[in-house]
Amino acid sequence: MSSRTATLAPAPVGLFAPRLRAMTVGSVALVSLLAFEALAVGTAMPTVARSWCRGYAAGRVIRRRFDVSARDGREDGRR
Repeated sequence: MSSRTATLAPAPVGLFAPRLRAMTVGSVALVSLLAFEALAVGTAMPTVARSWCRGYAAGRVIRRRFDVSARDGREDGRR
């Protein structure tokens, strides 16, 4: 009696094999989205930082000038 053994054909290897296709497309899309976001932030951030620092510095000057000290009631807080 002869015995026959079934051999399975090797699964196709590659990133676009049916088993890996969705993961490959999703990974490429995610990396592309993150790169696009980083590019947008890197482009816009210097402008945002400049305008925020100007507003922040002006706010500090105004608060420092008109800060009423609880000790002596002077506007600038000096003794």
